[in-house]
Amino acid sequence: MHARRFCRSKRPGLVFLLFLIAIGCCGAAEENPWADVRPPLGSAKLAPSLRALAEREKLPLTRTVDPTDSRPLAGDGIVAWIGYGDGARVEQWLLRLRRAIPTKQESSRSGKEVKRYLSWGPVETYASNNEVLDLWLAGPVEEAADAAGAADKVPVHTARVPVAADFLRLGLDTEVLLQRKIAHAMEAHPKIRSWHMYSLGEPITQKAIDEAKPIVALLGLTPEEERLWPGSFVALEAFYHLGMDTPGLRDICEQVVAKPTLWKLMKLATGTHFTTRFGRGGEINPAGTGLLQVSTPAFQCPVTFSFDKEEMVYLEMVVTSPRPPLDTSAGIIGMIAVHPKEHKRVVQMILIGTERGTPRAP
Repeated sequence: MHARRFCRSKRPGLVFLLFLIAIGCCGAAEENPWADVRPPLGSAKLAPSLRALAEREKLPLTRTVDPTDSRPLAGDGIVAWIGYGDGARVEQWLLRLRRAIPTKQESSRSGKEVKRYLSWGPVETYASNNEVLDLWLAGPVEEAADAAGAADKVPVHTARVPVAADFLRLGLDTEVLLQRKIAHAMEAHPKIRSWHMYSLGEPITQKAIDEAKPIVALLGLTPEEERLWPGSFVALEAFYHLGMDTPGLRDICEQVVAKPTLWKLMKLATGTHFTTRFGRGGEINPAGTGLLQVSTPAFQCPVTFSFDKEEMVYLEMVVTSPRPPLDTSAGIIGMIAVHPKEHKRVVQMILIGTERGTPRAP
């Protein structure tokens, strides 16, 4: 059984985006194949014009987040530094995402529902109401030619972006913990292989279920863990949609994606699939690496997106519990994406500030 069965999509337009996980997902973690090519995920240093702009806009450039109230509130938000480099130039952007109060028309939109079919039989259903984020994106700014006095010349893009917020709140930190459990079970039970555990966005044949069910049973997953496992892919997919619906962010993401040829895209009709592989992550101290200080455990979470066995982009995230206001980023506090063939092409996103909203009067 080939790895391409783990995760598949018949939507070729998605290949041009960074978060390419539209239909399915793969399971057991693998060793990180890109550890020797990616630069370290370090602290962000704002270009002078972006810092001046942040001060003028009174953006919250705080370095800690420890909410005592875990309810999602209007006004919750994050501020992120985004950088792109290719060995010849370095560009920066400043991003602010803030939960907004939806208009009457926005509130009338129907929610979303996603089903995930697990290889050993269960079907998990996830539902989400629609929320709205106010997006503010400043840049690009070329580091080599930047100056504080140039703040008025920095392009600024604003938009109201609908999001499946309940999907983002599923988070990605539980994925790392579950992968640890799965890895230990695989060491204890040689019969278990990564291809036994996968989920799709479409029904799985009974023959495949009968093959996987007795093997996956050796993992000893609880019903709650069975639901959490595909939930991380639902969260990542929701974060992908956040990027897809914002042209400025999409343009940045495309810099590090190896686009399949037209010939390879034609192979979708013959059963070629997109695959998403989570690597093995470990717990880290984000403040010790220049990232946002958080009060909940944080983990490295590497992911590789592929098409027809060829890598399209490598992504490594640092994730934590998606408690508000970090639910606006699915609990992602930093990430780095590397082009699989041109390793100098790198995009980074690092959270540099958070803000909490004010509870509305009853």
